[in-house]
Amino acid sequence: MSKKTLWSGLADFINNYEGKEFRTSELVEAVSYLETKTRWKLSNGNPNYRLHSYKGYLGRVGILTNTERGVWRINYRIPNWFNVGTLNFLAGYGDYKKVTYNGLTKVEIREKLFQSIGEVKEVV
Repeated sequence: MSKKTLWSGLADFINNYEGKEFRTSELVEAVSYLETKTRWKLSNGNPNYRLHSYKGYLGRVGILTNTERGVWRINYRIPNWFNVGTLNFLAGYGDYKKVTYNGLTKVEIREKLFQSIGEVKEVV
């Protein structure tokens, strides 16, 4: 059995709350224990920095929508093939010189994502 990561905890949370709006505080309560609390995060008063980053990135790709401050609507399930590396690549986080991730361009990843979303239960 593999160790649960912050990403897998977030994906499980979103996929189990499909079709519902959730509060950021609910998300933090459910999965923040998976985030490593570094000195930098603690000194900046944001021990859940990476969790909030992932949430924002998911908003950029359309999986989540921020409906009001602290409230997020889940638009789609996260496909099984969609991992944190894919999310970071689409969001432009990391190596900006990279033109592909796992052999796919951003355009190809978006096409695959939208195909998967059509196959996976869509939430409206």
